[in-house]
Amino acid sequence: MHIKIKSTDNRVEIAGTMTDISFLLIIFFIITAVFFADKGLFLKLPDKKEKPIVLTSDQVILIQIASKGIIRIDNQNIEPIAVANEIKNRLNEKPGLVVILKVAGEVNYQKVLSVIEEAKKGGATRFSIISFKNKPIPIEIEKARK
Repeated sequence: MHIKIKSTDNRVEIAGTMTDISFLLIIFFIITAVFFADKGLFLKLPDKKEKPIVLTSDQVILIQIASKGIIRIDNQNIEPIAVANEIKNRLNEKPGLVVILKVAGEVNYQKVLSVIEEAKKGGATRFSIISFKNKPIPIEIEKARK
């Protein structure tokens, strides 16, 4: 004898598909996150035992970024888009110059990076970064001997 039981619940439970979809989404986001990873700024820091390098004024390009975002190159105001051309012109005159960035502590991080990127577009490869909070730190650069 067969007994037929009628079920009132017509839902079908599919547990496997939701977990499959969630794992696929996790894998997708992990893989695509690698493409958007910011490489950052790679700096070669001096060893503690190394003596500081003394530069003369004709060996550096001084870029100052004030707290309001004003950019100055060797005490002349300049627009951010003109930084690359200015650096390129100076490096054409004298290759191997060191770019010194003197940055106020309140300056936005993105502003500093944009100035560094513009300087790199101009051909700069050597940087020194100085940050100050309240008072500007005097930069001691020996006068060029002629």
